Amino acid sequence: WRLPRSFNDLGSTCQKILRQVEGVVSDENLEVLKGRNWTTYDIKWLERFAELVAFRKEMGHCVVPKVYPPNRSLAKWVSQLRRKI
Repeated sequence: WRLPRSFNDLGSTCQKILRQVEGVVSDENLEVLKGRNWTTYDIKWLERFAELVAFRKEMGHCVVPKVYPPNRSLAKWVSQLRRKI
């Protein structure tokens, strides 16, 4: 799958992130993600998701503390998700 050239690096960024989440996201959901028309907001969301996947691989869970100095952006993103759910 490819994004239009007008998106500059978004296409390669998406592909890189999606490779990182393979095996975590079901094959069906991965196909949905690959078929999506991406925005810069989507890219930021996927970057945080990939960071959460990396956090889970390292820590064995997804309970990111509200204050997490190694990755403040991830802590803020997870905190915002918790409020929405």
